[in-house]
Amino acid sequence: MPSVPIRAAGEALPTVSRRAFLRTSASAAIATTAAGGALAMQMQSIAVEPADPILDLIAEYRKQQAIFVAASDSMPDDDEFTAFYEQTTGPLFRRLRDACPPARTLAGAVAALQLVADENANLDHWNASGSVTKAGLAYFNGRTLPC
Repeated sequence: MPSVPIRAAGEALPTVSRRAFLRTSASAAIATTAAGGALAMQMQSIAVEPADPILDLIAEYRKQQAIFVAASDSMPDDDEFTAFYEQTTGPLFRRLRDACPPARTLAGAVAALQLVADENANLDHWNASGSVTKAGLAYFNGRTLPC
């Protein structure tokens, strides 16, 4: 049997300096972080903005209100005026006043509070101020209860 020396456990491993180890570890960490950051950016671009019913309601209210205001000056008859109000702004106003959905996003909260500010600037007291303000503040309070 030939005489072959058997090395002790740590003698067979290559020697690595502390500097080489740290350089390799840092490079691996940077590569992992960059890959993770790229994945996070891809996931953010895929993420869908949560639905916020108050945004849709306010947008439709503003649209119908503009239609109503533009055409209402040409209506000499009060009955025609009232009927046109009920076709455009009336149902949306009542929903804002009586069953306003809470804001679920910052954009919804800001839109609700801006609507109150705009309407109060045009009117002495807008009847839906309280419910729409509560809906906007619900986002900041972390509640999603209907107003």
